[in-house]
Amino acid sequence: MLCLDCMRGRGIIDDNVTFFFFTNFHLMTMNNNTTKHYNTTLYQNIKQLIEDGKNHAIVQVNSNLVLTYWHIGRVIKTDVLQNERAEYGQAVIHNLSNRLVQEYGNGFSNRNIRRMIDFYDKFPHIEKVATLSPQLSWSHFVEFLKVDDTVKRDFYVTMCRHERWSVRTLRERMDSMLFERTAIANKPIH
Repeated sequence: MLCLDCMRGRGIIDDNVTFFFFTNFHLMTMNNNTTKHYNTTLYQNIKQLIEDGKNHAIVQVNSNLVLTYWHIGRVIKTDVLQNERAEYGQAVIHNLSNRLVQEYGNGFSNRNIRRMIDFYDKFPHIEKVATLSPQLSWSHFVEFLKVDDTVKRDFYVTMCRHERWSVRTLRERMDSMLFERTAIANKPIH
């Protein structure tokens, strides 16, 4: 293969052909670079749309899951367990759980049904749950259920929401007694 300078030196091509070749090569390179840039930008834009859609879907599914669990807890607590003996309630939950597990899986185990009832007990206002559910996962709420003190629980809910804590971070903060340390730090000195 001959280089352009060699071909020009042997008289195979002249300066006009060289100019034409380089001009067209430059345009072709520019078009390829522009096309590559456009394809990369297009790809990045489409990829971002897909990721945003997936994230939105996850938030919606989580929110619906949390609200569904709250409603299940409410129905069982108010319609089934209200004013009934403890033994009757145990049997109802056990039988309900067995049937639900067969059809929907372990997410409806006896333990999880009890969590849903506890969820309704500790978060009795649907408006609050509806506000929190797009921001906090069911796993966050499971951690909150471990806290019996309402003020302490509300502290962790607020911190979790504002600081966007993961469940792992929430557990770490609860284990490190952040609420108690914050309360001591804010206690007035006499």
